[in-house]
Amino acid sequence: MENKTPAWDDLRVLLEVHRAGSFLAAGLRLGLSTSTVARRIGALEKDLGRPLVHRTSQGVWLEKEALELIALAEHFEQALRAHRRDEGGSSPYAGRIRISLPDGFLTGAAEAATRFRRLHPETLIEVISELRFVDLSSREADIGVRGGRCSSTSPWATS
Repeated sequence: MENKTPAWDDLRVLLEVHRAGSFLAAGLRLGLSTSTVARRIGALEKDLGRPLVHRTSQGVWLEKEALELIALAEHFEQALRAHRRDEGGSSPYAGRIRISLPDGFLTGAAEAATRFRRLHPETLIEVISELRFVDLSSREADIGVRGGRCSSTSPWATS
C-alpha cells in the first residue's frame, strides 16, 4: 500500500473516465489509447492503495473514494481555468471574461461583445449558451444571465 499523493495527470484521466463513462471514450477525448488510460488508473489505484474504478460491460463503476477525488479534480480544473482567465497584460481590460446565458440573449450579447472588443481588443469574451445555473463563486463563469418572471416585490421588477 503506497499512499502517495496522486499526480494531476492521473486525476485528470480519472475525471475524464467519470465524464465519458468508459476507458475507451475517455481515451478518445484525451487522445490516449485505452491501455494508457487503464495504466494511468492503475497507477492512481496503486498510489492510493485501493481500487477506484471497476470496468463492466456497460462502462465503469466508481468507488466512493473515486467520486471524492473527482470532486477535488473538478475544483482544481475550475481553479486552473479561472487562473488562465485572470492572467492579463498591462491594460486593466486585458484578460478573459466568460459569460453564461440562454439562447434568447445570444444576439444582444454578441452585439455588445463586438462593440466592447472594438474599444478593448485586449479583452477576450467567451460566451457560452446554456440553461443551467453556473456557479459564479467557483468561477465557472464571470457573468451569468438568466431570464425569469419578476414578482412585484422584487427589487428588479419594472413597471
